[in-house]
Amino acid sequence: MKILQQWKIIENDTNINLMIETLKIDYITAKLLSNRNIRTKNNAIEFLSSNKKFLNNYSCLKDVYKAIEIIEDYIKKNKKIMVFGDYDVDGVMSCVILCKTLLDMNANVDFYIPLRETDGFGLNKNIVKKIYDEKIDLIICCDNGMAAIEEIGYAKKLGIKVIIIDHHESSLDNNDKEILPGADAIINPKQESCDYYFKFLCAASICYKFSNEFYLKRNLKIPEDFIIFASIATLCDVVLLLKENRTITKIGINKINSRKLKNPGLLSLIKENKISEENLNARDISFVIGPCINACGRLDSACSAVKLLLTDDVDEAKKLSKYIFNLNSKRKKITNDIYSKFLLEFDKTNNDIKNILIIYDSNTPESISGIVAGRLKEKFNRPVIFLTNTLNENIIKASCRSVENYNIFNELSNYKDLFLKFGGHAMAAGFSIYKKDLDYLRSNLEKNYIFNNKDFINEIKIDIEIKNIDEINFELYKKIKRLEPFGNGNPEPLFILKSAHINKINFFKNNFTVLEIILKNKKIKGICFENRETLDRISKNRKADIAFSLELYQKNIQIRVKNVFYH
Repeated sequence: MKILQQWKIIENDTNINLMIETLKIDYITAKLLSNRNIRTKNNAIEFLSSNKKFLNNYSCLKDVYKAIEIIEDYIKKNKKIMVFGDYDVDGVMSCVILCKTLLDMNANVDFYIPLRETDGFGLNKNIVKKIYDEKIDLIICCDNGMAAIEEIGYAKKLGIKVIIIDHHESSLDNNDKEILPGADAIINPKQESCDYYFKFLCAASICYKFSNEFYLKRNLKIPEDFIIFASIATLCDVVLLLKENRTITKIGINKINSRKLKNPGLLSLIKENKISEENLNARDISFVIGPCINACGRLDSACSAVKLLLTDDVDEAKKLSKYIFNLNSKRKKITNDIYSKFLLEFDKTNNDIKNILIIYDSNTPESISGIVAGRLKEKFNRPVIFLTNTLNENIIKASCRSVENYNIFNELSNYKDLFLKFGGHAMAAGFSIYKKDLDYLRSNLEKNYIFNNKDFINEIKIDIEIKNIDEINFELYKKIKRLEPFGNGNPEPLFILKSAHINKINFFKNNFTVLEIILKNKKIKGICFENRETLDRISKNRKADIAFSLELYQKNIQIRVKNVFYH
């Protein structure tokens, strides 16, 4: 299967010289801001700052005070409160923030995290009945609830009050009108009746804002760890990393790096992964800490992650962090084995699928299917629908990942009558379907997906061309670092170095390559996690154009190779 790639240096009509003069910044910073559509003075000042003044007035979040009044009343009456979270990082962090807040307020509180494969996402009637049997008086749904219309109606019939703190879209009726659950309070900036101007917060950030109001109401100071939890969830939930999300994330990372993190569980998990507290960055959170937390929900129960972050016992924190680290190692091995198996199958069959990859594998765990789908999508630059078995032998479940030019949610919506459950957005979706209906769905999706080859070109956007290798130094690194943290909406800057003389390539294991690059007698070390098959073909002393980002490793500057084109 041939993958087409194209490099494109970003160009726009911004007056870079005016930006430099107005903001008193250098060319590199101005160009990177411009490439990220940060082209006004106020937006640039906010982007480069990490000041809490850029966070909005929390009271604009609809139902904040209504929810606080309900909870205060239940605390006074010593009624039982259940925080109901989710098994991903955002759900875990939301649950931890709320539980710690309520414990500080002397509430009678417990938490519940559903099991991915047996409970599924969000509330269901069996869980509501279980909560009722445990004499729970109030459920606080965090990172879920907006779609649980029937389930919340059932809870209300049983006499249980419900508060929702969520960031997911509301359900719509056949006329595209908003349908809200019958909860006693709904805190969600995406609901139509909420005037909060920034609509892209993750659930943990909304919980952080809600908790802040709770502490203020009691003249207490919110724990500093809470904004760190919110920053981790913001990165791992891949929400838009601009405006408030950027401010929250930047403050959270700065607090970790300045050793203001107090949480024994998170400190222990950072140490277990051998990450420096003083040099932790967004990549460490997104690709190391986040996957560890997610591994709990994938292979066991996310309750382990919640317990890790709730404990004040250092020994228990060490024990739990080691367990979670090992769980993630197991998850990585399973994922790599499954991913490698499919790559091998494609190589053997020379499978040249021209449109959409639809894979059904009964042996892949449902909890791993989304990761494999994402990796195959990145590898082949195609939409991927990866189906696995469920506990019901007649029903299979899909994890879907898509590319820029294909709205997989809209396309699958044409077949929603086939689905038992369905949800998602343009780039990712999920559904369950009777096994007998898969062939019909597959044939229609493949038949109706007709694109030109250009739609499958993997475009690599380059920020700046480096003309002289001497420019790759600590000064450039410091300029880039000012734009951290990187993520959705603020990608890590990519540079291109043309006619680089690759002097040496050393291969280590199967998952990455360390290479040494030399040009004009200056050596630069680099690391490459991708394109091993490309690098295998290169011979010594051959020139190449290299697309790369910059990083600090053991106090030395090195490049992280994104792609290589050979002369």
